[in-house]
Amino acid sequence: MVSAGILDGDIVILKSHPAYIASGDIVLTEVNGENVLRTCYPVGQDSYELRAGNIASKAMTAKKADFHVKGVVIGLQRFI
Repeated sequence: MVSAGILDGDIVILKSHPAYIASGDIVLTEVNGENVLRTCYPVGQDSYELRAGNIASKAMTAKKADFHVKGVVIGLQRFI
């Protein structure tokens, strides 16, 4: 998520089990058995587009029924 300012070694602070996901929120979700951070955009009434933070990864679409958000990023801690 370098394009979002999240670098290797950073600690993200999450709000778990959010009641609402706003367009452009960075969320922690599971993709293919791996926890990942993705920027989330609603698509219509029943889907989300999940975008990775690097150009090489393609965006994916997930149905709301199949999409489980573990948390929404609300902060970041970086040690220098």
